[in-house]
Amino acid sequence: MRSKRSFPSRLMRAAGLLGLGWLAAGAAARATEAVPPAAASSQFPAATTAIGAIGAIGSSPSAQALGTCPLPAEDGPAAELSPWAAADAGVERAEPDVPTVPSVPAARAAGALPSPVTAPPPLALRPEPVPPLGFDRALGVPRTPFGKLIYSTASRHALNPRLVAALVGVESGFNPRAVSRRGACGLMQVRPATARRFGVRRRKDLFNPRKNLETGSRYLRWLVDRYGEDPLRVLAAYNAGEGAVERFGGLPPFAETRGYVQRIYARLGFVLAAELTQPAAVAAAAPAPPSSSTR
Repeated sequence: MRSKRSFPSRLMRAAGLLGLGWLAAGAAARATEAVPPAAASSQFPAATTAIGAIGAIGSSPSAQALGTCPLPAEDGPAAELSPWAAADAGVERAEPDVPTVPSVPAARAAGALPSPVTAPPPLALRPEPVPPLGFDRALGVPRTPFGKLIYSTASRHALNPRLVAALVGVESGFNPRAVSRRGACGLMQVRPATARRFGVRRRKDLFNPRKNLETGSRYLRWLVDRYGEDPLRVLAAYNAGEGAVERFGGLPPFAETRGYVQRIYARLGFVLAAELTQPAAVAAAAPAPPSSSTR
């Protein structure tokens, strides 16, 4: 009877046969490298057949789709080789010509690109024109009631005679007997307290056109010296008092005061800035000019 071999012995025998197969394949490969192709095909037909099969597999469409590299043909042109096969075969491939893109300045110099359009500089914001406060002989005598008296008084205090005439027209309508609800009197609506600051003690003197214009012009000159060439502050202080201008840092948000300045500007042919013609929203809650105004 045949003896039964154990499983380990059979496994060792299979491994030995596999090792012998690997050794035979390695010897055939070394022999193929040392023997010319024609001789190798005759001496080692099995190895030659295996190598040809490998080349056929590598050149198949499926292998090309998978990205494998076919073996180079003996007589094929180098241009048909893939980059990897050409590198393995030691064949230099000609790199394709890549067009050179010129830089932007070079292209613009050659006329290929239009020159950039230079944006114009931003326009400088010009301030709104304002009426002059100082005296100018070229302005001439105002064509209003008391025009000559207004001109002579304004010239003595270096004031614009047309500005004084416009102020008189808005304050009293050129009525020397006008009296306001706050007690201001005469052409320039001077309050007795303000008149005393400039040496006029009697209230009845404020109804004298000459004395009234003299007192009102002295006060106006004092405001110009205090606020400089700023007609907004000067006229606002004449209407609402210096305290209101100081408290709000400029034109107070009183509708009465802003309308007063706007009417004087209109008489002189000037336009008040749009944002100043209407009081701001907060001005609706602002109190009216105090009754203790120095004017």
